[in-house]
Amino acid sequence: MYRIISWLLIVTMFSGVWAISPEAKVHAAVASSLQTVENLVPNGSFEETTTTTRNKWTDNLEPAGWAEWYAAGKPQASVVNDVYKDGGQSVKLHQARRDE
Repeated sequence: MYRIISWLLIVTMFSGVWAISPEAKVHAAVASSLQTVENLVPNGSFEETTTTTRNKWTDNLEPAGWAEWYAAGKPQASVVNDVYKDGGQSVKLHQARRDE
């Protein structure tokens, strides 16, 4: 009896190694699709800009595809090229102190 159980256990363990479950196929498909994505954030380096008339951006120049929302106050947003990580530009937000 123990031999039969041992044999079934061994066969079950090895059959699981060779069989590819549907979940494994899905995980492989998701992993391969994620590798093809270049950038999840459109215009993440703020290289593309547009001119606006909303007067919320310095010189009315704002990054394309981006919008701002301020909970309070009137901060000034600007596209700058003196500090950046990727590309040649970044976004700077400045909120004047109450005593300024």
